Amino acid sequence: MYSVTAAAALRKVNPTMMTTIRTRGFLYLVGTLVNKLVPERVFRFRIFRIFELEEIDLDANAGRSQANAPRAHELMFRWCETEAEIADACRLTFFRPDGSGAPQQACLAIANSEPVGGVWIGRDYFNETELGLRICLNEDQTWLFSAFVEKQHRRTGVYRRLLNHVLADQQQTVFASINPTNKASIKSHSPYIRRTAGTCVAVRCFGWSKCWASGQLRVDGNEITILAYTESN
Repeated sequence: MYSVTAAAALRKVNPTMMTTIRTRGFLYLVGTLVNKLVPERVFRFRIFRIFELEEIDLDANAGRSQANAPRAHELMFRWCETEAEIADACRLTFFRPDGSGAPQQACLAIANSEPVGGVWIGRDYFNETELGLRICLNEDQTWLFSAFVEKQHRRTGVYRRLLNHVLADQQQTVFASINPTNKASIKSHSPYIRRTAGTCVAVRCFGWSKCWASGQLRVDGNEITILAYTESN
């Protein structure tokens, strides 16, 4: 007979699970599991932090993973214009426009003539349909959302280059929301974060929605507004 710690036992039984917990974060995985088990119409709970993002110097921030990235002539970026390109973006990012009429556009990362990732930007407003909330944007604000890169192209620098391309193309200030318990997402976006606008806690139960916010965020009913930033904030 011998004894082992619970952590060691878990690593022995399922090392892949332990790796996922370390990279993603335990609380994030619990939240993901709850959302899979509980129907959207019944209950949703989420914590998300809103960040202002900015373009970076990729050479100065290059990591070891970029050694395996597609070469410059093999990777290109394309703003979707045709129905086929938009369909590719929807397929890759699992995003479906809700038909609300808000201006939205997607950018694809293309490696060896095949789309391997994408990200969306929106203006005027963005509907968080699962939470029953709306992010209201001023004329000088843009919302970045639904970013995704195919599994075999992750950790190769593809997303960093795609994100940097999109940020460089924007004349407005770019904001995005990230779950602070998602360690992997926080890590991949941290070089681009200029400031934290605030944190939101949102709950939706049988159609009833409630949101609490801190920082430079204002909540009015089910609408969230990002307040103008000044040096005194």
